[in-house]
Amino acid sequence: MKLAICFYGQVRYIESFNLFYKHFKDTNTDLDIDFFISTWDDFDISKINLTFKEANFVPPNESGLDLLGGHTPLMAYHLKKVLNLKSKQELESGRIYDAVLTIRPDIVFKTSLMASNILEFTSIEHSVPTVSLHDGIKIQDGTYHLAEDFMFLMNSTGADVHSKLFDFFFINEEHKSQNWNYREGGHWVHPHYFLHKNFNVVKQHISALIVRPVRDLETLKEQYSSEDLIINLVSNMRNYEIDKKTFKNRVIV
Repeated sequence: MKLAICFYGQVRYIESFNLFYKHFKDTNTDLDIDFFISTWDDFDISKINLTFKEANFVPPNESGLDLLGGHTPLMAYHLKKVLNLKSKQELESGRIYDAVLTIRPDIVFKTSLMASNILEFTSIEHSVPTVSLHDGIKIQDGTYHLAEDFMFLMNSTGADVHSKLFDFFFINEEHKSQNWNYREGGHWVHPHYFLHKNFNVVKQHISALIVRPVRDLETLKEQYSSEDLIINLVSNMRNYEIDKKTFKNRVIV
């Protein structure tokens, strides 16, 4: 079973690559995993020990987007870039990935559950663009909403369609011709796009969390291979007093 894991967006720490994802690949031999990434080059890339099939490291101003104008266009830009790398590899190798996990670099998950869900997801052949979401798409405050907007398990066809989200919203602005009760942000752009593009949306629960370096990095280093990693990160959340000045700071070591 061939899996593409596609990282997109800002890298806040490298231990997820060097420890968590390397361990995930090494311990799940049923999954033939290729890694792809698209991100900024504003850190020492040589410190990453994970091998990428294809990588796109670009200067922060390379996108031409206003870096202070909101994170959603920047997210969508790297989403497009990394999924295009996946498609390029498929074209060159002549082999289509059975599944594509598109994910932010700062996300970790319960590995055994992720592996079993991927195998279950690929146990049937999806004839249309299909995306698996932890909690599905809900209606909230009169609009479509995702509780989690940082991780998408798709078939390859779905990933190819998803790669065009950036152009749809931020280049061609096609969403403006739709009668949507829409607001910008990852929790809203993805569900509107999936439904507009007639995705088959399935629901698979996968325990996953954003690792905040200031709060969680030491726990990740010590327990990256543990099945209790997510439980202990949740415990960190309950016992940590947020300092808004430092909470999201990158810790590149």
